[in-house]
Amino acid sequence: MAEIENYPEFDVFMASIDGKSKATIKSYTTQYRKLKKALGDKDISESSQKTIIDVAQQEEKANSKQALINIGILVRRLYKLNVETLEKERESTKNEIVGQVKEKNAEIKDDLPSLDELEEYTDYLYENKKWFEYIINYLLINYQTRNKDLDFTIVSLKRDTKDKDKNFMWLERGRVTFIRNNYKTSNTYGTKTDVISDEKFLTAMKRMKTKIGTNNFIPNPDDPSYYVKKSTYKQIGEGAYFKILVNTNRGDLQKLKSMGESRGTALDTIATNYDIALVELD
Repeated sequence: MAEIENYPEFDVFMASIDGKSKATIKSYTTQYRKLKKALGDKDISESSQKTIIDVAQQEEKANSKQALINIGILVRRLYKLNVETLEKERESTKNEIVGQVKEKNAEIKDDLPSLDELEEYTDYLYENKKWFEYIINYLLINYQTRNKDLDFTIVSLKRDTKDKDKNFMWLERGRVTFIRNNYKTSNTYGTKTDVISDEKFLTAMKRMKTKIGTNNFIPNPDDPSYYVKKSTYKQIGEGAYFKILVNTNRGDLQKLKSMGESRGTALDTIATNYDIALVELD
């Protein structure tokens, strides 16, 4: 098979996803290549819906199946081809994913620490002047951040917050303004700005500013998850923190909505992927 870059269909597909986030483009490109390779000499647009489904069904994980089906739908739509069968299969696969997630969440429920334990650990970090770890845990608990959100620069002047591709902690008198331009769902929710006036957090930010200056808060921005997970309680990671927060507030719909807004996650996504107590939110 010739190099995929030589296929007109690939050029059309790439042009259609131009403007999406780098992560999305990378993911779509990987899945396109995977599906095209499985189809051999045929373009995706030339392949029947059944053929695409048959290829996707060879994947063991439901998420992997859905990813290939999504590519099939995207490409066929570009050529104004029918996608009804693929959409039905995607819906069926989505239900399979939901079932797998709920089963996994039920298994880990009893192994997760409580919110009280996370807060006690955060207090311990502050008392022992572990500023880096304290800041991470404070933001995970209070602002439901993801790993990527924590890749920020600490600045003292508003004029230094103009770069719309970066995140900032703007130190002001008596408060910190947390500006998130670059996070997982920023294309959907736009810039998020939070004013934090907590005295302990302000102290920790000042100490970190003195220590790192204008350098990135996360030493290696290409791998924030490593530093975040290492800093969390028993190294359980940010995803587990959010599951704990959701489970703790599962009876408070308004709180869940607020958490979703802070994180940049739709409420139905929280219900599907994070509600480890399997509580219906309708």
